This record gives sequence, structure tokens and C-alpha cells, in this order.
Amino acid sequence: MIDKAILKKGNYFGLFQEEQVCGMIYYILLDDLLYIFFFAIDGTIQSKGYGKFVLDYMQETFPNKKQMLLIGELDKEADNFEQRVRRKNFYEKK
Repeated sequence: MIDKAILKKGNYFGLFQEEQVCGMIYYILLDDLLYIFFFAIDGTIQSKGYGKFVLDYMQETFPNKKQMLLIGELDKEADNFEQRVRRKNFYEKK
């Protein structure tokens, strides 16, 4: 991620609740594409609408861009396999 930021091709967006960081997104814009490389919401506040809020905000901010989101491979051997499945389901519903 650092090299993209240095080249000014990457963008960061932080989500704050009061002064506490509770989420972030790292993305690039390519022609008609909004490519999201990293998206995270603090685990203590997940399932409270923050993720939907951020993705809605991105869609409103870049209405003419198709959104593409990089997700972790659904590897059944991964320690967080069920979390990856829940993430994928969330993104597909959105």
C-alpha cells in the first residue's frame, strides 16, 4: 500500500467515531473503476451499519464508477474462513 500512496495513486479514507478510528478504506480510481484494495471496520462495532455507510458513501462520491472490491480467498483452511464468508456475503448483498 505504501508505494501506491507515494505515487499518489492510492487514496485512504478513515471512518471516525468522535476521535476514535473505527474503520478505513484504501482505494484507487482507474478510468471508470473504483478499486477497493482494503476495507475494514473495527470488530467491536461491526454489524451496526458502518460498513454499509462507507460503501454507500463511496458510491455517492463516485456515482459514475463501477466498484470492485478485493476480498480474501475463501480458503477452508484459513483460520478466519467463516469471517471471510460473512464478508463476501455482506459485499454481495451491498
